[in-house]
Amino acid sequence: MTNENLMEIVGSGSHNNGHFSRWLIDRFGSEKFSQLFEPRLDQHSTKEEVLDAVEDIYGLSLEELEAEYAATAATTYPLPALCDGLLEVPRNGDRWELNVTADCDAPHTFGPSADGTMFVAFTIDVPVELEDVPLAAWIPSDMTAAVAPCLDEALYGAEFETVHSTVMDNNGPTTLRRTGRHRVELPVVDSGDVYMRLCPANDKFPGSYPADKSVDPENCVGD
Repeated sequence: MTNENLMEIVGSGSHNNGHFSRWLIDRFGSEKFSQLFEPRLDQHSTKEEVLDAVEDIYGLSLEELEAEYAATAATTYPLPALCDGLLEVPRNGDRWELNVTADCDAPHTFGPSADGTMFVAFTIDVPVELEDVPLAAWIPSDMTAAVAPCLDEALYGAEFETVHSTVMDNNGPTTLRRTGRHRVELPVVDSGDVYMRLCPANDKFPGSYPADKSVDPENCVGD
């Protein structure tokens, strides 16, 4: 059974399922967590069976576990291998630029996702001087890129806005609230090409330009 099914069965919608699961693993280890799944429990398990299993495995009721979770959980936990082994795009002057062709054999190409989309993942290193600076992204106009900070350890008391993932597109600037390495995911267009230019917005961004967007290197616009 999935984490979502487990939390739905026990009727607890007060916490993010993935975050609660990550806390359980961090607190009690992965071996105990794995016991919550088949063959002991599956999608047909009743609420009572799940509650009994939780208390039997952890020695605490779900209510006691949730109380400890609320009091001790980190703001966020690092995702294993989120940024390991990815293509690193260096900063060139005030910008990052990427122009590659997707290759299923390349370590930076992933997919297909549930909707069939392939994507390229890479990392950028955000310096202190660009923290909280609005950035303009020049990417395919009908697509969005996902950006998430690379974390090496659990963070306690951090502001959620500085650690959660965000999206960027041509319609407005994106502000990154954290310095250091970030993972960026870009969808692959039909041609197989992937491109991105990311630099300070300077009060402009691609979406403010007409359809025939002219080259404007100063504001990240144009090919």
